[in-house]
Amino acid sequence: MRRFVFFSLISTVIAILATAPCARSQATVGVQKFGTYDGSPDVVDVGSLGQHLETAAATQLSKSNALQALQSVGASPAQIEAAKSFIQRATTATQVTIEKFSDGVLRVTMTRQGADGSQSFVRIINQAGQSNTAQRAVNAAGDLVHLDYKN
Repeated sequence: MRRFVFFSLISTVIAILATAPCARSQATVGVQKFGTYDGSPDVVDVGSLGQHLETAAATQLSKSNALQALQSVGASPAQIEAAKSFIQRATTATQVTIEKFSDGVLRVTMTRQGADGSQSFVRIINQAGQSNTAQRAVNAAGDLVHLDYKN
């Protein structure tokens, strides 16, 4: 009886150890029920950080640094002009993020802190310089309290 219990225990441990690496390496695909996601207009899984999307980024910039960084992300001349007119509206308290995606789209986000959260303006600019803008606000808890597509 002791041998049976011992071999049962050993075989169970071996089975667990053999399947543990397989279970850890499998990734789930799609939007998960209890996942954490962020972004607009892209839905980015915060767990994987959407690593396949971005090719160049400049984050947490001041207004003057953002205008200089436009050249470094590889934006087209039309995108640079559209982004410059958008960034010119930033105040000294505004943080600017510039992201260039693998499909050539440029996303410029301007965020400023408020009394109970923050407000962001997100402009998506295609290679021809055409853009769409969205305004969103989140409270201190991180809940979306306002979303307005400007065009």
